[in-house]
Amino acid sequence: MRKFQFRLQALHDTAYQRERSVRHDLVRAEGIETRIRAQLDAMTRTAADWESRIRDNQRNSMNVKALKEQLGALGLIQRQILKQHQSLKQAQKATEKVRAQLSSAARKRKSLERLRERMYDEYKEECAARQVKLADEMASVRAATHRANRTRDDAITGVSQ
Repeated sequence: MRKFQFRLQALHDTAYQRERSVRHDLVRAEGIETRIRAQLDAMTRTAADWESRIRDNQRNSMNVKALKEQLGALGLIQRQILKQHQSLKQAQKATEKVRAQLSSAARKRKSLERLRERMYDEYKEECAARQVKLADEMASVRAATHRANRTRDDAITGVSQ
């Protein structure tokens, strides 16, 4: 009996490798997104610190020169925060794009796996049918041999059974 061989195994292997590659890309994209979020959070905390310093300056000493420097630093940080928000949006779009690619790659691989399973089930049914056919042929041969032997024995002994 021949061994089961999936004719599209090379295609399945390629689809599997593609899915692994896209999964790796997704991890990388999510890492970039996480890093940008962390930087954005750090900038937001820094902006909050500068706002606190500005309020303290306004309440306590009202140092105009220090206030002007603090407001300049806060404005710079706020611009950086806006740029970081734009970077985060781009990273999120890139991550979603990679997620869609992963979904597509997984669907292709799963469809090939289902095809392989169906073909394997057909192979098993084929093997079972062959075994039944072989068993029937062997039973027929045994019966014919038994009849032939009985006929020969009857001819020799002259007694029918």
